[in-house]
Amino acid sequence: MSCLQVSLPNLEVLDITKLENLERLGHGPVSIGSLSKLKEFSVQDCGKLLCVFESHLLPMLQDLEKLIVKCCNLLEVVFELEGVDSNEPNPEILSPLKFFELHCLPKLNYISKRDPMGFKYIQTLDIIECDSLRCVFSPTMTKIIPHLCKLKIWSCEELSRIVGEENGLGESTMDEVEFPQLETVELRSLPNLVSFFPNMNTTTLEKSTDHYHYPLQSEPLFNEKVAIPNLKYLELIRLENVSDLWCSELLSSSFFKLKKLEVRYCARLRNMFHPSMARALVDLQELLIEDCSTLEAVVGKEEDVVGGQGRKIDKTLFPLLGKLKLGSLSNLKRFCNSTHPLELPKLSQMDVLFCPSMDAFSSKPICAPNLTLPSISCNGDLNNAVQLLQKNGDDPMVISKEKPRTLNNVTDKTTPCQLVEIVDPTELQPVAMPDSTNKAHKVAQLLYTNSGDGVLAVRCNGILRPWKWDWSEHNRTAKKRLLNLARMALKAIGEEATARIVPHLWQPSSGLVMTNDLTGVNLEKALPCIALSKNDSYIISACGGKFSIFNIYTFKVMGYFLPPPPASTFLAFHPQYNNIIAIGMEDSTILIHNIWENEVKSKLEGHQKCINGLAFSTNLNILVSSAADAQLCIWSIDKWEKLNSVPIQLPAGKARNGDTRVQFHSDQIRLLVSHETQLAIYDASKMDRIGQWVPQDVLPAPISFAAYSCNSQIVYTSFCDGNIGVFDADSLTLRCRIAPSAYLSPTLLSGSQVVYPSVIAAHPKKPRQLAIGLTEGSVIDIECPTIRGVNGMLNDRTASSSNTSSYMPDQVQR
Repeated sequence: MSCLQVSLPNLEVLDITKLENLERLGHGPVSIGSLSKLKEFSVQDCGKLLCVFESHLLPMLQDLEKLIVKCCNLLEVVFELEGVDSNEPNPEILSPLKFFELHCLPKLNYISKRDPMGFKYIQTLDIIECDSLRCVFSPTMTKIIPHLCKLKIWSCEELSRIVGEENGLGESTMDEVEFPQLETVELRSLPNLVSFFPNMNTTTLEKSTDHYHYPLQSEPLFNEKVAIPNLKYLELIRLENVSDLWCSELLSSSFFKLKKLEVRYCARLRNMFHPSMARALVDLQELLIEDCSTLEAVVGKEEDVVGGQGRKIDKTLFPLLGKLKLGSLSNLKRFCNSTHPLELPKLSQMDVLFCPSMDAFSSKPICAPNLTLPSISCNGDLNNAVQLLQKNGDDPMVISKEKPRTLNNVTDKTTPCQLVEIVDPTELQPVAMPDSTNKAHKVAQLLYTNSGDGVLAVRCNGILRPWKWDWSEHNRTAKKRLLNLARMALKAIGEEATARIVPHLWQPSSGLVMTNDLTGVNLEKALPCIALSKNDSYIISACGGKFSIFNIYTFKVMGYFLPPPPASTFLAFHPQYNNIIAIGMEDSTILIHNIWENEVKSKLEGHQKCINGLAFSTNLNILVSSAADAQLCIWSIDKWEKLNSVPIQLPAGKARNGDTRVQFHSDQIRLLVSHETQLAIYDASKMDRIGQWVPQDVLPAPISFAAYSCNSQIVYTSFCDGNIGVFDADSLTLRCRIAPSAYLSPTLLSGSQVVYPSVIAAHPKKPRQLAIGLTEGSVIDIECPTIRGVNGMLNDRTASSSNTSSYMPDQVQR
């Protein structure tokens, strides 16, 4: 297919999206001058496209400044230079290009097989979810991109180098690679990354076929051949094969303007700084290190003697460091192993959280004269601070200028307030999702898109229904007009109103409906499940049969996998890898499945009944599962080993059955557990229950579902009599009761069957917005009023009734 058969000499912006049969962007001769003024070009969701720009198109792109390529599943190369004059080793193309983004290109092997000179003006380069890419730059290419300011590389599974080798043997003869203007580097979720640039002494690296158990050869991430003299911000997250950040012989021009360094979830990291490197970071102002389980010290031990001569030791460490955070470092023994007294002269804010092996801050006294901790008087001596906390019986894992609110004390300390009761629809403004199909099937699972502009539901008949808000300019104008009219109409009575836009049923022009494979399925026993990819591009769902992978734009089935038996019951995407999914099964097992390879990586066994809840913690590096056996199992996501098993505490005489669901708080430590008999909060680092609420008083019915709001300040809970409770998430105090009359139609209220929410989804960006799926098949979007007492939110409704809370801190129950 050709899309460039006419001359477009004045075109400045071109966006090509969802052309599923597009294979090429140009065919045959193209008029001279076509696209010569094109400034911005994006191509997205073109499933058959193999190359973005073939060689005969490149000379025309004289003004291109911005290039975005996203979600092209078969794309292998961006720039095809095979047809360019072979006598010119580095053809000059795309000279004005400044912004370049590559996103979700699973087959991309090369940006270009030859080095284009035209990259020399690139300022921002973003590469996200390009799993086949092994390196980004060639060594010679680094010489021709002197203006690069920001480099972001996320979630590229096969990436082993940022700058590749010259000879294919894992080594390079170049003396140095330099990025003279680079100020920001973000490297995140790169499980195969070994180093930024290979050292000439490294040997051939064999490709690892198992990223979890067989890491690649270890070497420093940054060696003496890498120069980034103007780097100010460095973020390193989930680099599983990195054990050392810097070698001991760095170039004198590298890294010494660094102002902020964040290192998280680097499980093999052994060393952060050599002492000489620490002293050289004279501009470092913020240092954050979290979840590096093998790290024993941040700054290593000084070498007192070099060549038989004594070395003069400067007592000042990180002279401008003002903010320090150390979190979840299980093996950290010292911040510094210096044999000399030191000081951090500018340190004013410090958090040390969950570092159980840390009994002293430094081997020798270390002074921070500007640091004050409200809970103790340490006179600026950090070693003294640790010792005082231990002596006073406080948790030595937690030292903080602002102590955590909840893990040590989650009892309700809010000002007593009255329970807000909402019974009228005018107070709630519910919006029913339009649907012309037969809705006589319960909503089994419900979720918002990650962007928050749509809602997805799967019913017990296996049919998926999506709705989407249309935020076009037309609707924005209409919304403003409605808001103004509503405010004018209600101004006289002093009330504030909002006019809510009704979403439309999301339907492609083909008329396709997303329907799960139902071959041989008994719908009365099937448990539908659904999961959405992080980039909102595809849906995975099943309803007792094979898994279907749906394209979210066309509703076409991209593939099937894992036919039953056993049937699946719950899905959860791995937080690091968009192609790894955890699948709960009806036979009580959990499968860790690679979607693109269609291969089961691990099979977890520990429950006795079907799985109905899975939740990943990126902070604790665990997966928590819940099942109909009322058990919680904790699994390591490094080796997929079972770490612990905890039964939830049920009322006397209650059999161990019924759905148990789990969801992590935004801090990734607290865990919300819901069962028909209770809400409970656990500290997942120890799996201790720290609080519980049981149905009573105005909400006596069994719980049907519960979910955190997006900011984890509210717990929305539905009950089998149709009521919805709004709870303060820290104290599990009931703040608001929403009666069925506030959101159900008169027809449903007067029916013979009790209709209630079977599932709740919280909006990913708006903490007061939620969607509920009903037992009769409808989906309703609700915007809750603000409630006094829910983490400081102001009340805008008249309160009635009395405050109700049956929250019980765990120490009280015991």
